[in-house]
Order: sequence, then structure tokens, then C-alpha cells
Amino acid sequence: MSDAAIAEATLSTDIWHGALQRFRDNVTRTQASILHPQPISNEELWAFYNSMGWRFTDTQIQVLDDPTRFMVLEIGRRWGKTEVALRKAIATMACRPGSNVAYIPRHRRVLERNWPRFTREIEHAEAMGKLKVMRRSDGEKEVRLANFSTLSAGSFDHATTWVGSGYDLVIADEAALFDPSTWSEVIDPAISDRRGAVMLISTPFGESWITELPADEIRQLRREARLMHIHDPAELDAYVHPRRLWRSYAFASWTNTFAFP
Repeated sequence: MSDAAIAEATLSTDIWHGALQRFRDNVTRTQASILHPQPISNEELWAFYNSMGWRFTDTQIQVLDDPTRFMVLEIGRRWGKTEVALRKAIATMACRPGSNVAYIPRHRRVLERNWPRFTREIEHAEAMGKLKVMRRSDGEKEVRLANFSTLSAGSFDHATTWVGSGYDLVIADEAALFDPSTWSEVIDPAISDRRGAVMLISTPFGESWITELPADEIRQLRREARLMHIHDPAELDAYVHPRRLWRSYAFASWTNTFAFP
């Protein structure tokens, strides 16, 4: 073999080994992000929202800007609760490789109505090169991306199937109609190992278990503060608010200027 042929073969081998090493490095980074997920910053999420050209109202921006892990949205119809939730779900899947997202509406008919909205937005994101779909099953209501992220959807009629699964984001639609034990028996165990986030969205139904969760947390934090002899209102607020995991929002439908121009 000539010296030129040997040099060419050596160069080809080096290129192949370099490509293989880059592939292994990418797999290692992806595995690390899956096994040890890090919180997604609001900057990452907003970069994705903006790259998609999505528009939001002022109150929707207020909700999406909030980094609180557990969120209750008791808001009137046509505000865009489901739209905000599904866009946050898609951004989570795209920005965090290996993320697991669950969408759980109360009734099967709500699932059948909203599933096409999810898939349309995912198709749009794929067409723009923001993500790549590896598998989609409209029957099983599941989408898997090339970065190992998964969207699973199913009605609360089969809530026991969610127990034991690890999720980065759980969206419960019309959550006020769920059984009060849903939080402790289904949702909380499903997010505990990955420190997942939760959006409980619902039209207002007066006092319900989802309105009690943020209120119970504040009461508990205030009790802790008093046990530490913190009684001054300003000091009490300084203790309570940084420790809150829950946030509750209530807006009227007419704050959505897109629905009611």
C-alpha cells in the first residue's frame, strides 16, 4: 500500500473514531440529563416560546413567568388555560431531554377534544425544526421525541395507571372535579422522584380541594414561623413567601383579549 493510501486510511479512521466519540459524548450527556434532571430556567422556556412565535396575553405571561413548582389556575372559560398548559408541556419536552409530561383531563371526551391541539402544536414545532418526533400513537395518546422526551395523555377514568410513573410536568384539566385524594394518591407520588411541576387547571367551582392546597401550605408555613417566634407581619411574610411551593391564580375570561377583542 502506498504512503498516500496509508495516510488516507489513517485519516478516515481518525474521522470515524472522532464521530464515534462525539456520539458517545452526546449519549452520555443525554443519559445524565435523564437520570439527574435539572430545573429548566424561565429563560430557556421563553427562548422556545419566542422561537415558535407564540403570542400570550399579559395574564398568561404572568403565569408562565412564575417559577413556582405547583400551580392552581382557577380561571374562567376562553382565557386559554389549556393552550398555556400545552405550550408549556411542549417547551418542557423540547428543552429537557428525557422529560416525561402527562396530560390528565377529568373526562375522556375532553381528552379526545384536546389531543388534536397537542399534536398540531407538536407538528408545527417539528416543521420549524424545534424537535423531532420518533413515535406518535393517537390511539395510545402518546408522543415520543428523538431526545427521549415523552408526552402521555389519558383521562382520570384510569388514574391508577399514573401511579408509580416519574413525571417532570403533570397537567390536570378540570382538576376541581377530581377526587380530593388525587393529589396524595396519584399526582404527588408521580412527581416526587423527579421533582416535577404541576398545573391544576379548572374553571371556578367555588371552594374545592385545589383551592385548599395553596391555603393549607400558607397556614402551615405561618404555624412554623410562629413556633420560631416570628410574629412581626413583615418578618412573617419574609419567612413564608420564599418557601412557598404553591401559587394560585384566578382571572376572568374577559382578560383574554384574543378571545374577546
